[in-house]
Amino acid sequence: MVVYHDLFLSSLSQHELKVNMENVDTVTIVYIGSFSPITIGHRAVIVDTLTLLTLLLPPPTTAAAATVKLLLVPVSDRYPKSSLITGYNSDCNTSHRLKMCQLTADDIKRDHPNFNIEVCSWLIDQQLSTDGGYELMTQYLSCNIRPSSNSQKIGYLCGYDVYQSFDRWPVSSKQLFVGDETAIIDMIVHPRDDDDGISSSRVRDVFARSGTIVDTTAEVAAYIRQHQLLRCNL
Repeated sequence: MVVYHDLFLSSLSQHELKVNMENVDTVTIVYIGSFSPITIGHRAVIVDTLTLLTLLLPPPTTAAAATVKLLLVPVSDRYPKSSLITGYNSDCNTSHRLKMCQLTADDIKRDHPNFNIEVCSWLIDQQLSTDGGYELMTQYLSCNIRPSSNSQKIGYLCGYDVYQSFDRWPVSSKQLFVGDETAIIDMIVHPRDDDDGISSSRVRDVFARSGTIVDTTAEVAAYIRQHQLLRCNL
């Protein structure tokens, strides 16, 4: 298991990280979350991660260049979270949270046109209701992503709080990360910066008190207002 933390300054040295990424031709990063709504904090996590990989992997102009893709995967409307934004946009037949993730991905790609970000509806389509990010991660990866060679790497992107709960994960999930040659996933941990206060909870709380939308992209804020996805208590 490879862990990047503290803005990706790992217990491993940068040299060791680069060695770890040698002879890699495909990297897939999976970022699962409720994204209720997706915030500029989530956006920063995505940008930080893809920027890090850009530094670690061979330049795209070289023969050894690797293909890097980040999959943004929102949980289904059945996920047991009372504050979850639910419902579909009938105009485009898609989940509201999936659409907001797509708006944020599009916003990132305007600033970083070389970033490969895909928004995936698999968890929403499957209507999985399990409580626990590790269970969703295990089901998603086991059904969708398996490396076919040592030149492929898979990363599970999560917050530091998820990583801290790793000891409590079931053995079946842990074995994807650690143990023997069956481990197939690198865990990429992004720290939660409590100083900036950015979170989906804060977005909902501020709107409930004031009717103001904070900490989202302009496109997501406009979408929230258009479809009245948050409740104001004024």
